[in-house]
Amino acid sequence: MRRHGATLLALTAFLNMACGNGRDGDGNTPPIDNSFLYVASQAVDTVSAFKIDTTTGALTPVPGSPFTAGDGAKWVAIAPSGKFAYVANYEAGTISAFAIDASSGALEAVAGSPFQAAPYVAFLTVHPSGEFLYAANYYSGSISAFSVDGVTGALRRVSGFGLGMGSQPLCAAIDPSGRYLYAPDDFVDVYGFQIDTTSGWLTPVSGSPIRTGGIHPSYAVVDQSGLFLYVSNYYSRNIDGFAIDASSGALTPLSGSPFPLGEVAAGSMAIVFDPAFRFAYVVNLDSSSFSIFAFDSFSGTMTEIPGSPFRFRMEPFPGPALMAIHPAGRFAYVSNFFSDDVAAYALDADTGLMTELAHSPYPVGDEPVGLAIARIRR
Repeated sequence: MRRHGATLLALTAFLNMACGNGRDGDGNTPPIDNSFLYVASQAVDTVSAFKIDTTTGALTPVPGSPFTAGDGAKWVAIAPSGKFAYVANYEAGTISAFAIDASSGALEAVAGSPFQAAPYVAFLTVHPSGEFLYAANYYSGSISAFSVDGVTGALRRVSGFGLGMGSQPLCAAIDPSGRYLYAPDDFVDVYGFQIDTTSGWLTPVSGSPIRTGGIHPSYAVVDQSGLFLYVSNYYSRNIDGFAIDASSGALTPLSGSPFPLGEVAAGSMAIVFDPAFRFAYVVNLDSSSFSIFAFDSFSGTMTEIPGSPFRFRMEPFPGPALMAIHPAGRFAYVSNFFSDDVAAYALDADTGLMTELAHSPYPVGDEPVGLAIARIRR
């Protein structure tokens, strides 16, 4: 039986020193700079929401958390505006859409939610413009494209785009310019698409798909320059690096790719860059460790730092799945699939090292996978 817990905590009210009406002394609404963490738990179909203390890294549950999503809630994506959160419901093949309360972080279902995607939707990513959302559908071997209503957050299906025969995409990555989308197929290939930024339509890029240098590619990410794509390979303990042709989106393997992980690392899941793009973090589920690479933004080369991979706490065996780093770069959060919690870490901007915070971990629903941070500044 699935269990649905409910926690209700009161947040401290915003102090208005002028007149007690939520406005400053000039009668203007005070600015908002809030950060929230959202964690999807697939065994209980919920999203846990926390407010992030950006000074200490501590997490506080928001009112009404956890929030109900759909069957097999697996992934969370945040609109660039911070106004909307989208959850991939793996078993249901649907996408739950929520409006985010900018002050409290509470979630409210968007009218029409959940929206139909395709069987076993595993991953979501929002276009940098905020105008489109793309879903990777694992068993149907396709990418679904949706247009996003910027006012309501509602989704409207554009079309579905199939990959090769037998392909099973686990994720998709969009370059910062919003021109290209890349989807590993869960076996050995990566598919590339050019994005029509007016319609959201996808067209295969030249040479797609391209063979990786590893087995079971599980996650993909593009660096902030849009010059390089990286793919973590679950079984082969390495990271593929590709140069992206700016004019066509075609991929070329980087010199030295694939980049090996330390022998201790196993079950590589997510690969995440720090906001300054000095370091790349690879979460290794099967070994409860994380590998840290120094990133050369000119050549695209990744070099594992001394002492990597580093062990997560081992009791109970957490099974780290995904990492999210706050945009300010001071704190990182990791979903632990087997221990049903989220761990919080302080990041060292100079060395890339991570130190678990004293108040970590934080309990969430059973089998957490996807997590994402919304930073809302108005």
